[in-house]
Amino acid sequence: MMISWNGRIALTLVASLVLSACGAGGAGGVAPTPATAAAKGKHHGKGRLVFRIKIPKKHHQRKRLAHGRDGKPHYISSATKGLTLSITGPQSFSLSETVSLLPTAQGCTSTLASTQCTLTVPGLQACPGSGNCYTASIETWDAVTGCPSACTIPDSANELSANETIPFNVAAAAANMISATLDGIPNNVVLVPSIDSSLFGSPYGGFTLSKCGSDQVNVFATDADGNYILGAGAPVPSLQSDTPKLIVATPAPETPNTFTISRSNANLPAAGSIANLTAVMTPLANSQADAASNQFQLTFDSSICGVITLFSIPTANTTPEGIALGSDGNVWFTENTGNAVGRVTTTGVVTEFTSGLTASAHSSGIAQGPDGNMWFTEISAGKVGTIDTGGAITEYAVGSVSPTGITAGPDGNLWFTEAVAGSKIGQMDTGGNLANEFTTTMNSTPNAITTGPDSNLWFTQASGSVGQMTTDGTVAEFSVPTASSAPTGIAAGPDGNLWIVEHAGNKVSLVTTSGAFTEYLIVGGGAPRGIVAGADGNMYFTLQNGHMIGQISTDGNATMAEFSTGLTSANAPYAITLGADNNLWFTDSAGGKIGRLQ
Repeated sequence: MMISWNGRIALTLVASLVLSACGAGGAGGVAPTPATAAAKGKHHGKGRLVFRIKIPKKHHQRKRLAHGRDGKPHYISSATKGLTLSITGPQSFSLSETVSLLPTAQGCTSTLASTQCTLTVPGLQACPGSGNCYTASIETWDAVTGCPSACTIPDSANELSANETIPFNVAAAAANMISATLDGIPNNVVLVPSIDSSLFGSPYGGFTLSKCGSDQVNVFATDADGNYILGAGAPVPSLQSDTPKLIVATPAPETPNTFTISRSNANLPAAGSIANLTAVMTPLANSQADAASNQFQLTFDSSICGVITLFSIPTANTTPEGIALGSDGNVWFTENTGNAVGRVTTTGVVTEFTSGLTASAHSSGIAQGPDGNMWFTEISAGKVGTIDTGGAITEYAVGSVSPTGITAGPDGNLWFTEAVAGSKIGQMDTGGNLANEFTTTMNSTPNAITTGPDSNLWFTQASGSVGQMTTDGTVAEFSVPTASSAPTGIAAGPDGNLWIVEHAGNKVSLVTTSGAFTEYLIVGGGAPRGIVAGADGNMYFTLQNGHMIGQISTDGNATMAEFSTGLTSANAPYAITLGADNNLWFTDSAGGKIGRLQ
């Protein structure tokens, strides 16, 4: 797309009318010659109209725009090739002419920066009074043919700018100057994000933008040759959103093309949802042109804005613990003391299920199984249970082994940790059959478990290590560098590593699949408990005693952030998962609530 000098298309055209005692006689036509020679003879009350037009070169426009210069209002579109002029006046005066504005045309000279043309209309009768008695109509075009003998505008030419009603006066025995602004004619509308905007993409494939905060976008009209139309004579822009989740502010008068679009924390859009912006460019009235419009599709990304909402569980004092995304798009959680399994929709509607559960089972971990059902552990009952998306529960005994964490394995089975009594990792098929138990180091207290990026099982051990297990039961253990760190949560990251939290060590650690650790201290501590990968490529972790949710980047910079608005000392974030809405969902074990971080 060619950018006009400072975006200007046909800004101001200055027409200087000079009355001369030696002016050319008769009505005449447009003479495409420099207005320097005066015809001999004296014709009182008549004179000549002189138009001086400067057409910028494309490369000059680009250079000056890049340097941020504002320019003069006498530039017209660099695509201009021809001009049509019509004048009506007293005593049935009428003139209609087409002239060439090409660098090679008579009356035009070319420089590196521009083409300058001088056009003369001789023999205009002075107006009878001080008022305007002439009206001029001017249009510029991007093509002209037949010159110099009979210039015409071809049917395929595009009109670039116009002013159909330019009134002017011809005073006798005086030099007259007329200023006329040509109004740009919009052919299309483009949307250009500001330099620091979160928008990226294109008008053709659509834009993506952050769910959070605000952005500035520029809305420009372009002419038929793709040049921006800005400045005096530019069309008037407007921008509207089709959703209240994207608020468009009226631009400041000094920056009419720059719009601020913002999102309200009270009404955040969902990740992946779409908003449409409709931009309209209304040309100024003197152009007598039609408006141009365009619609731009914006998709909200998975940014986390720091907005926390808590949803109450109907039963009080239930100590929600494990949490995981279900195949039905809802989030499912366990109630450790409430002896129930709960479900929460993405709109925050909570339902509890108790039928079929062993009394005082103390359900703990939960995960979506390969069969699409949710599978959970019961620490005190020594059982693993399953619940379908309709709420039907079935339990399977695994012995007095205190099953705690659970995950779907790469082999299509369920894998769970036996924390207290067993120091083992159990394997169960989706029929509830205990297939194997594999021993880890005695008294290692395996806790959370997940499938790693290497298709092995990875688990934390409260004794201070991280374990790796193949599906055939081969175990490797790696000691956490910080002694007595009591690692708890573990999750696979988008960077191909494992990430753990050290509950007692107040650290987040990156663990490679070869067992190498990189630890990051959590400033202020807070006893991290659970961790999960977010849709935005960051890792999110709970701070049980810090009453907040932490974030750490995986891009090698390990930048940390913490979100606590909406949480108090009465809340204890425990486990955390990524929802189908790309928000983070967590259990609040002390407050008896389910939290959502947007």
